[in-house]
Amino acid sequence: MSVNHFTATGIVFNSAKQVLMIFHKKLQVWLPPGGHIEENELPDDAVLREIFEETGVKAEILSNRQELVLSDNDCRGLKRPFTVLLENIEGDWSHNHIDMVYICTATSEELTMQKSEASDIGWFSIPQIRELKTYENVRQTIMKATNYLFSYENNLKRQTKISPRKLSGYLSQTLRHHPEFIQLNMDENGWVNIDELIAKTTKYRLTIEVIKDIVKNNDKQRFKISDDGKMIRASQGHSIEIDLGLECKTPPAILYHGTAKRFLSSIMNEGLSPKRRNHVHLSLTEETAIDVGKRHGEPIILKINSGKMHEDGIKFYLSDNNVWLVDSVPVEYISCDL
Repeated sequence: MSVNHFTATGIVFNSAKQVLMIFHKKLQVWLPPGGHIEENELPDDAVLREIFEETGVKAEILSNRQELVLSDNDCRGLKRPFTVLLENIEGDWSHNHIDMVYICTATSEELTMQKSEASDIGWFSIPQIRELKTYENVRQTIMKATNYLFSYENNLKRQTKISPRKLSGYLSQTLRHHPEFIQLNMDENGWVNIDELIAKTTKYRLTIEVIKDIVKNNDKQRFKISDDGKMIRASQGHSIEIDLGLECKTPPAILYHGTAKRFLSSIMNEGLSPKRRNHVHLSLTEETAIDVGKRHGEPIILKINSGKMHEDGIKFYLSDNNVWLVDSVPVEYISCDL
């Protein structure tokens, strides 16, 4: 009967695309850092621990687009290995390692000898790896990992050419209207897990850096990231039933609503209703309202007597991005200067 042990190995790349290797005293060959997964230890944790213990390098596992991210308190996805190898240790398959091999990137590159089984450590270029004294399966795995890394980074570069406006539009569509299109789990307050959003987005290659950039630079501040950095939601504009948890606010005496001239007649007969959205959106300034109106055609500005509405008991809310929200605006509170 053969004995099988679970192990974890990290193929670690630095900023110069060099690979981290250790010289194993007993085996007298160069190997990527790795070792046995300890009892009750997750493989994700084991590979990063082994890398640090053997070399002093801190690293992170390269994310894989096919990882399963679940918003479930009873289940979560682990980082997916680049490959899993069955390694014949004794030469007769009596002692084997089931080796989970991860592609990692270094977050610190300074080398410090840590473990006694290694007599040397170093960063090696790919041409050097081809000449290094190591096992052929190790060399082949590193070459395939290198190809994967370059392909991964080239895809990222292509995605960065997509305009922020398109990405913002995608986030608006997903977070305001149709999370079900990508089977995205959303809580009752409109929050979704950022890791899950990234993993389930196939149309674009999202990263946490791209998402943070969109949130920071969006001219309308349409999105908000939670204080712990793990969740994101749209600030307003939802067509799906959610509770933004907004408190009632006292509005200014006058607010504005931008629309197209072709809608003026029906609005002055029926008032403003949210249509497919949960609220009517009102602007603090005429300039903002005119920008909104331009999206729908020849713009026109409606003046809303919000102070009177509030006196009459109609509730107002202020979104995270400073858009005033109300359930509807009856005709008697609307005026228009043509």
